[in-house]
Amino acid sequence: MSPSARCSEDVDLNGLIFKAVGQIPEGRVATYGEIAKALGDVRAAKAVAQVVWDLERPEVPRHRVVSADGEIGFGEAISIVEATRSLRAEGVPSKGGRIANLDAIRFKDLRIPPMLRQLREEQEALRPLVLEYDDLPASGCISGLDASYSKEMGCVALVRLDLTSLEVVEVRKAVGPVRFPYITGYLGYRELPLIRKVCRPSDEDVLLIDGQGVLHPRGFGIACQVGVCMSTATIGAAKSHLVGMVMGDGARSEVMVDGKVKGMRLSRGGGKGIFVSVGHRVSLRTACALCERLMVGRVPEPLRLAHVLATRGRKEMEMDT
Repeated sequence: MSPSARCSEDVDLNGLIFKAVGQIPEGRVATYGEIAKALGDVRAAKAVAQVVWDLERPEVPRHRVVSADGEIGFGEAISIVEATRSLRAEGVPSKGGRIANLDAIRFKDLRIPPMLRQLREEQEALRPLVLEYDDLPASGCISGLDASYSKEMGCVALVRLDLTSLEVVEVRKAVGPVRFPYITGYLGYRELPLIRKVCRPSDEDVLLIDGQGVLHPRGFGIACQVGVCMSTATIGAAKSHLVGMVMGDGARSEVMVDGKVKGMRLSRGGGKGIFVSVGHRVSLRTACALCERLMVGRVPEPLRLAHVLATRGRKEMEMDT
């Protein structure tokens, strides 16, 4: 068994976003893209916008953050009305829902750590620790993990199946705060703290995770991160295509990255299928065999059941608030 590796956890990216917004002076504006660039990845602009407008922070002047073209607000019409009124009170003119003189009042001196760049560097440093061969635990069970979110809270569910009978052995769920938005390529930093809440030190299962393994821009998706940082066998089984070229459209289609097979698209009955790749301590061959064995529908049954349980837990959280 390989030793676990240390990786950043409980990263408060939401807090860094709000810190950046709080630095924008009265009468000035910054764009979502500029905040994302200050965080270290301009591609996170949409996530920045969603954090700014989805999470309630009365003390944060979110009206001072606009789109790249000067569009005020984000999403619902009420945000546009609210932001326009607040900007007008600060002497910022607008026309047709956009800042009239964006270049003149744009604020760029945002001083926050480039956290996303640091996390990318960490992923690249941890990538060589991934074991792409079979070193499987002997529990005879496989566990599916999935999470569901409601603003700043998340619910993660784990469903254990016996690999011989395919019967459910155990279900668990846990809830906790989430301080990292969904950003493509960084899912592990969002979900790993929740996953730790539902896993036990004595667990010896293969973990089947709704997300990428080595089929990832840096070869270190959430399944790799969970596996390496928790020293456990993991498989990535994602519903979406993130990287690589899919070769063919059959029940098993190789996914090539830089001329190498890094994953497999598995499809049952000609549907969309899933993208399977190595997480840690499981070969691609074994990962595909296990997923195919567990695919009653589009996704392996432990993942389907975990998704149902996590969604139910999220709805219960919303009812309690």
